[in-house]
Amino acid sequence: MTNTAASPTPARVLEIIDELAHGWAEFLAEGRDLEPSRDAKYITTPAAVAALASHTTELGRVVATLARSDFPGMAIMPTARSAYETGLTAHWLAQSPEGFAAWTNNSLRNARNLIDELEKASIPSFKNAAAALRGQLIPDLDLKVNIQTSVKEICASLKAGKSDAYAYYRLACGLDHPGSMLTERYVEAYSNGIQVHSRSKFNADSWIFMTAASMVWAQRAVDFSDPGRTRRGVLRSYAKELQIPEALELTFEGLHPKKR
Repeated sequence: MTNTAASPTPARVLEIIDELAHGWAEFLAEGRDLEPSRDAKYITTPAAVAALASHTTELGRVVATLARSDFPGMAIMPTARSAYETGLTAHWLAQSPEGFAAWTNNSLRNARNLIDELEKASIPSFKNAAAALRGQLIPDLDLKVNIQTSVKEICASLKAGKSDAYAYYRLACGLDHPGSMLTERYVEAYSNGIQVHSRSKFNADSWIFMTAASMVWAQRAVDFSDPGRTRRGVLRSYAKELQIPEALELTFEGLHPKKR
């Protein structure tokens, strides 16, 4: 999905993150109307995609702040992983005609599971929160096709780089979740023992780069719903500079999932 041989310097990547954040804020401040794409079945899809783009952009700002503040690379990984996942989800959601229903139903399922766990809690405020959340639930949306909304399935629906896309995600998870891949970044073995360091020895430049790419893809997803294609040119320019695809098109199966 990337060609790092011609990638910009780490300092330039941070500048691109800043510029993407500023451009996105200006775009939203203009109050442009977003319209569902031709094949979209839900008028609320553009708002959901734009919200995901906003979140990806905010995560990018956090990554840039951490990088400039000399935080260790491993401290950046949770935010970088989340930005990548959110950016891919936004891009998929913007293009999948039935994606909004599947995404919403999955969100509702997760909310019901959360409510069940909160109701079992011993803390009164958790029980109160469960009652409030249950009152906000809506019925599942009608979905007559078989769509999975996991990151693995989203990556599998991409035309180009789908195996790479999921490999990046799994690697990011390994560097984020509390497993051996994470602990190895803090441990150094010697002939007479092991030393644990307070700071990880890990260079996160490639993941800061991937965060910038995720911001491009998330914001480009909104372009599908912008009648004026207001930011397509500038996003295409950033994609060219980063040496990444400007858009991640879906396969035929991704656009036309099998019926149940």
